[in-house]
Amino acid sequence: MSYAETEMKIIRQVEATRGFDGSIELDLEAIGDYMESLAWFNDQESPDKMAKMIGWIGISLISICATLDVNFADCLAIAYEEGEKSSEAFEDDDS
Repeated sequence: MSYAETEMKIIRQVEATRGFDGSIELDLEAIGDYMESLAWFNDQESPDKMAKMIGWIGISLISICATLDVNFADCLAIAYEEGEKSSEAFEDDDS
């Protein structure tokens, strides 16, 4: 299954269960829990379990985007561009 197909399944599930005007609080709490688990699995050197936690974080992020009616890929692009600008500014400071 492609990324786009998976993303659409998640969005449809969000629409079916809470609509676009629902709360994101549970997703935010879950991300915190997943991040703690991810750190623990990293310490245990368990890449399969880490991959699962990364997947759950992704689902939560896509759910938040669907609830807020924003595109996850657009959010990634904005963050990437800002990161590139920050990196370039940091590199300029080193010269």
